Amino acid sequence: MISWLYLFAFLLSLYMFASFVINNKKVDSLLILFALLVVVNCAGYYFLYTSKTLEMAIFSNKFLYVGGCFAPLFTVLLLCRLCNIKMPKPLIAFLSLYSSVVWLLVFTIGKSTIYYKHAELCFADGYAYLAKDYGPAHTLYPVMIVLYGLLMLYYMIYAIHKRSEVSIQVILTIGATGVAVISMYVLEKILHLNVALAPLGYLLGLGLI
Repeated sequence: MISWLYLFAFLLSLYMFASFVINNKKVDSLLILFALLVVVNCAGYYFLYTSKTLEMAIFSNKFLYVGGCFAPLFTVLLLCRLCNIKMPKPLIAFLSLYSSVVWLLVFTIGKSTIYYKHAELCFADGYAYLAKDYGPAHTLYPVMIVLYGLLMLYYMIYAIHKRSEVSIQVILTIGATGVAVISMYVLEKILHLNVALAPLGYLLGLGLI
């Protein structure tokens, strides 16, 4: 059931990305890149949940982290562009570097204990998942998610306060996407779920934009 759900999510995200590309003259380039990251993220989870070997699961995990690390960045950048807000270049550079460092740390999985101390492939109800013990560097990922959430909230309030030409509905939609993803991520951790919910939040937001 889970693997079929993520196959559907992957195909739906691919369809949305294709529709944005076809209508590229009407669609912001950042939105197209964001849609591509959602495709990569959903594909990574589908490959993970259908993995037969630990090697395949670890590879899929590295793949899906492309979206996990950079989709929040593009969400904030998209919000600022649509609201005609100039984001400081040093801040953009810092966020890009932070996301890149976290993603590169993911490549240590299976080779070092810095990000995952241990990873094991498990099976439940027809799907595969990684049971893992987090290493010290993994703390950077939830900190990153919280940081992007706070930035999104700040720029939403700023855009509304300055009465941006963009409609409040667009601002709230993008903001709701970020809130949905962060809430689902927190819910995963609280309930100790083996299945990721955050990508579905991105997919929902993509459909609403």
